[in-house]
Amino acid sequence: MNEVDVGRRVIEHLGEPPAARELLAVLERSPGERAELIGRLYARQDARWLAEMLIDVEEDDLARLHLLEGLKTALR
Repeated sequence: MNEVDVGRRVIEHLGEPPAARELLAVLERSPGERAELIGRLYARQDARWLAEMLIDVEEDDLARLHLLEGLKTALR
């Protein structure tokens, strides 16, 4: 699966481009800002799944870059 496919699948899962744009904005923030946001999401029961996904992405720089580029390309 290439970066564009990843971006498209994320957009399909989120259900709407505005949510994907918000995720892209989060991925482009500094590591400290991302960590703070992940902590806030993790504290919310309804958003814990998203926090856990972002934690996984944070642990793999290559995965984060692929997701970032995939979203950028798919949102054009």
